Amino acid sequence: LAGRGLIATVPDAAILSHADPLDGNGDGISGVVRLVNGKIGRFGWKADHASLQEQVATAFAMDIGLSSKHSPAQFADCTDQQRECRNNPDGNDELGDGFEISETVIDLVSRYVASLGTERAGSATGLVLFEKTGCAACHLPTIRGINGPVGLFSDLLIHDMGTGLSDGFAQAGILASEWRTAPLIGISTSKSRLLHDGRAETVRDSIHWHGGEALKSKDSFLALSAEDQHVLLDFVGGL
Repeated sequence: LAGRGLIATVPDAAILSHADPLDGNGDGISGVVRLVNGKIGRFGWKADHASLQEQVATAFAMDIGLSSKHSPAQFADCTDQQRECRNNPDGNDELGDGFEISETVIDLVSRYVASLGTERAGSATGLVLFEKTGCAACHLPTIRGINGPVGLFSDLLIHDMGTGLSDGFAQAGILASEWRTAPLIGISTSKSRLLHDGRAETVRDSIHWHGGEALKSKDSFLALSAEDQHVLLDFVGGL
């Protein structure tokens, strides 16, 4: 979660400026903006949330089944046909604004997440290799924020990552193999495995799973000498 609050400081115009849905420049990369209820999505694996508050509320609902104004269903994982599931007892009360989690709680948790900073490390040589291999085409080292450049290492756009990274679940206007460019900021402080389902234990593993629009960059990485690969992996792992 470190550095995720910075995502909210990126203006819509900055995200739009990097979009290239028809690959107009012919580089094989066609970043697409994800629209969510008329707003630009930027949070979540598939950019399916426009604000940090929405993502926090969805995490409460989908991960531990707690309803809020943003996710009012008694149990977000219950379908309309699962009547027994929906008839289970709930914790809705006045303290939760008629739900299980109040808007105040959503706001407090969102503010906490937004406060989690990170310190970026890494050598200049590592950054040069990061750019040389094409990683920086999607994992932009910086993107314009309201208070100056923001080092997210993401363009916050949707890209096709190939069938190897398909999760089998297409969404409205989004293929199963399409994902938002994951911000690399905070990797050094994370204890989690990488990629959307945690299949990659290391940065090297995650690179090997890259396909689709990222295939050219993966091949460029594999073409590096063992020493340069090590420098690049250390750079990414230190972000």
